[in-house]
Amino acid sequence: MACQILNYAETWVDEYNLTWLASAPKIKLFRVTEQKPAYPLDWDEQERLFSYLAPHHI
Repeated sequence: MACQILNYAETWVDEYNLTWLASAPKIKLFRVTEQKPAYPLDWDEQERLFSYLAPHHI
């Protein structure tokens, strides 16, 4: 879906005859080799994750 949005932003032309992107970046998709089932974060994992975020993202 992200690729579709980027391609649309490259081809869509506004009233000034400009596009949102000069060219859509190429996205390389990696094959998932080991996938663990999703699970909710515990409080310690959540704290660790939030410590990496900028203050305005919390």
